[in-house]
Amino acid sequence: MPRPSQAATRPQALIAALAVVAALAAFTIAACKEPPDGAEPDESISKTVYGLTVDEIAAAGGCSTAAVRGLSEQILQVVNCARPGIYAEVPARPNLSLGSAVLPFLETPARDQLVATLDAHPGTTMDVTSMLRSVVAQYLLYYWFQQGLCGITAAATPGSTNHESGLALDVSNYSAWTTALEAHDFTWYGAGDLVHFTYSGPGAVDLRADSVLAFQRLWNYNHPGDSIAEDGAYGPQTGARIGQSPQDGFAAVPPCAQDDAGVQQDASGQDDAGSPDDATVADDGGGTEGGVADGGGADGGGTHQISTACGCATGPGAGGRLAGALALLAAARWRRRRRR
Repeated sequence: MPRPSQAATRPQALIAALAVVAALAAFTIAACKEPPDGAEPDESISKTVYGLTVDEIAAAGGCSTAAVRGLSEQILQVVNCARPGIYAEVPARPNLSLGSAVLPFLETPARDQLVATLDAHPGTTMDVTSMLRSVVAQYLLYYWFQQGLCGITAAATPGSTNHESGLALDVSNYSAWTTALEAHDFTWYGAGDLVHFTYSGPGAVDLRADSVLAFQRLWNYNHPGDSIAEDGAYGPQTGARIGQSPQDGFAAVPPCAQDDAGVQQDASGQDDAGSPDDATVADDGGGTEGGVADGGGADGGGTHQISTACGCATGPGAGGRLAGALALLAAARWRRRRRR
């Protein structure tokens, strides 16, 4: 039988390639659909794609909130979606050193005053171990504190720290920066929490309830058959769902809906009941503080973004699956060319 010509096989190869692309597109669209009413996403898929739950991370005692960065970023995305522009990225500065798991965001006025502080003292490096936290990150810290792990001597309950508002930062070399930060409207907690500073100047907004509410919305959107109250109040039901959540985030993010559900008031230098945020707690890398080492090293220098788009968001495994399929397609085409 005569061998088909190269020209004759090209349409077939093109059809096969288009079929693969169509299948991938269908998979992506299916992953973006809102879960049907009364049905939960396939939990076996979640476990395969997203790895450990928050409670499994907590029990492992790794002492780093970097383990839940994916879920934290989804929570911050939902908050920023309801309040566009509430968080601003802290730009790189030669005299700013960030821990490896720091989320470099603050509320905009706090960010501006931090940058002004740094620029006014270019010869001194500020070592920051924590900035913006999600309620999930605080859940880990509070669990480790309760269990006597990681050298944490005190920690605020989830939903009650100004880190969740994006108003606070922890500075390990605090003695070099106390006067300068206080001159720019940051309140130092002193002996109650030596490393902790909270911005309490003009424009500060209390977003602690917003972080809790954002998680509640994420959970309900992905678990319509196991919904919880969306009230911004941290309690046993919310805590239990945080523990069951995938460390890298859910399969989908709820559509953006701007509202005034969160608490909007001037932030004070103290949390509820006047308790300090996190005494001697090193949350996010960059050295050791209070006996807790959390990653160390620099932040990595990449650009961090919190999306305001919300809406459909495929899970972190989707991009890898797509890239892998395209790589297999390219390899198959290369082998066919070699056989010719």
